[in-house]
Amino acid sequence: MVTVLTYGHFSSIHPGHLRYLGYAKKQGEKVIIAVAGDERDNKGNPIYPYSQEERIESLRRFTTNEELISLANKDLAAAIKDLKPDFLVLGIEHKNTNDIRIHEAIDLQVCEGRKVLYHVTDQVNDAHDLLTKTEQERKEKKLKAIKEICEKRSIQKSDINELLENWKNANILVIGDTIVDEYSVCEALGLSAEAPVVVVKEIEEKKFVGGASIVASHISALGAKCSYISVTGDDEASEWIRSELNSLNINCSLIKDKRRPTTVKKRYVVDGQKLFRVSKLDEKDVDSEVERKVIEELEEKIKTHDGIVISDFVYGVITDKVKDTIESLATKKGIPIFADLQCSSQVGSITKYRGAELICPNEREAKVALQKKDINLEQLSLEVMKVTRSKNMIMKIGAEGFIVYQNQDDGRTVKQAYPALAVTPVDVTGAGDSLLAGMAIGLSLRQPIMKVAFIGTFIACTAVETMGNVPITIKKLESKITEFFD
Repeated sequence: MVTVLTYGHFSSIHPGHLRYLGYAKKQGEKVIIAVAGDERDNKGNPIYPYSQEERIESLRRFTTNEELISLANKDLAAAIKDLKPDFLVLGIEHKNTNDIRIHEAIDLQVCEGRKVLYHVTDQVNDAHDLLTKTEQERKEKKLKAIKEICEKRSIQKSDINELLENWKNANILVIGDTIVDEYSVCEALGLSAEAPVVVVKEIEEKKFVGGASIVASHISALGAKCSYISVTGDDEASEWIRSELNSLNINCSLIKDKRRPTTVKKRYVVDGQKLFRVSKLDEKDVDSEVERKVIEELEEKIKTHDGIVISDFVYGVITDKVKDTIESLATKKGIPIFADLQCSSQVGSITKYRGAELICPNEREAKVALQKKDINLEQLSLEVMKVTRSKNMIMKIGAEGFIVYQNQDDGRTVKQAYPALAVTPVDVTGAGDSLLAGMAIGLSLRQPIMKVAFIGTFIACTAVETMGNVPITIKKLESKITEFFD
């Protein structure tokens, strides 16, 4: 029987750990998990928020046939001497570690002629569950995970109701790139005889508010007051966006630039699946005159707001000067900045937003920002927080949900993984935007981040249940949460 030994602190179990353990299981029949002992810093304070016994008990909930053993401090070498594992599997962060005790363990494993493997966190999805579990089983698994969070974080229905009741008192300013999302529903006719291309017939077309403007729409629909600053072209799409935002009672300042079009992204959908997308846009920064007008609007509007959301799609609205102005004004007024930079097909880096109250990268964006691909999820997240000096971060991990990281005053980082509740999402385009909106409202009111993130899981779940980016209403959200608790 091939024996595999793994090692870690496991201070808070999240998808990065589950990926690591999943990798270990592929290497042999018997997997042994060595859990690091309790340690203290120079002041005598515990390094980990939970004791070794509590961490082992937490692991038991996520493991099946694995054997769990406790280590005294980091005495991994002693475990290797006793167990003589065929494989020692470690996270990639241990490959070049300065920790002498880890080096001793690795050297011992190698000297005895056995293998050491290093796991690098790759982005994954829930394809395994999709193939091996029914829809009901997957739903129950996700609900179990969120119920465990409620128990761990002492989240009660009355707490959530009170938080949501106060959302009407928030007043948020949103700035960023306006996008019109168009969906063309088509019928597939087959392959062309002239070339290997799919031929479709357009049946119906529908427009949705997108980009930074959907973040503003979510904020307003969720009950808070909202103002919006952006740049559009002098065209029909601009007038349509203005009309849509006005209908949601958003205090809207759209600065027209005749030299660029309003950004439009058109998606062609066949049988509920997106076939491809066509974008009409100008990615260059706005010119100095438009930039001046944006800054003037900022200086005027920020006076009456509790927080500012930057929704940056790197399409030219958030220039360096605009960013610096936002940070300066927010500092003077003492209001938080909630920043999200989306660069799936653009050039940008979330690290430009230093000192923000909250940043919201996804895993790929974080790796691009740090220019590192061989890095585990935990290491990646903590390094992004260190570089940006952000107080809080949401690391979005697609079908696995997201992880909240919170830097505390005592220097510790608290983290909590939240599952993606939707079992069969229809359109994942707006999940991140809706989550950002909810987090901005709650944190601008200084509500506890872990409870706001709990609400955020239901916002994101609701957002992906329909095709197109539709504003989530407070009534629909409350109904979703009531259904969970009942």
